[in-house]
Amino acid sequence: MIQDAHSFMQTDVVFVGILIFAVAGKISDSFVRFLENHLLKWQIVVKPN
Repeated sequence: MIQDAHSFMQTDVVFVGILIFAVAGKISDSFVRFLENHLLKWQIVVKPN
């Protein structure tokens, strides 16, 4: 999608594609953090001072 839009100089479609990737990345990161916090509670957490 982004490559085709780039070829046809459709910058609005390129920005929407980038935004979709950013939102998908944020959602997947939040999901993995959620799983990590709930499934690895036994793990010792070292917090910096």
